[in-house]
Amino acid sequence: MRPHTDERILCANVTFTPSLAQTRERQVVAVVSKGAIPLMQKAIASFTAPPLRLPSRVAAMRVQRGKGDLVISFARSSTASHYAVSAKLTDGRELSYYLGASCHALKIAKVPAGVGGAVKIAGVRFDLKLGRANTITIRPKAKTAGKKSKKLKKGKVCS
Repeated sequence: MRPHTDERILCANVTFTPSLAQTRERQVVAVVSKGAIPLMQKAIASFTAPPLRLPSRVAAMRVQRGKGDLVISFARSSTASHYAVSAKLTDGRELSYYLGASCHALKIAKVPAGVGGAVKIAGVRFDLKLGRANTITIRPKAKTAGKKSKKLKKGKVCS
């Protein structure tokens, strides 16, 4: 209770995760309100947020040849909000894709069996900084490249 009044004061311990941002020095600001009307705000604490980490390298990758196309599947990367994918095919095509965080497989259409290629995948952070890329190569006429892995989950195939 607030002294000499019938008003109650709320005290609490709050656990939180700092939002992702470039600045490391942060302030905790308390807002005192009565009902929905803010009466006062005051910086009550400060802290240093941990430095931002680049997305981890995509660990597991697999390329499978379908009926006239290639399907590339890959495991997720920590802290990646998107994925940058580039493919260089032996028929001379150089392709680039920008995939959302929920997409962990990509279909490249119209790739005959006699065409191979190399695919690079890198995680992209919210501020568009790239993590380390991982590469997988499929030879012409090969049906698959890469190992089966539990990290490769069935999901949405983007094209």
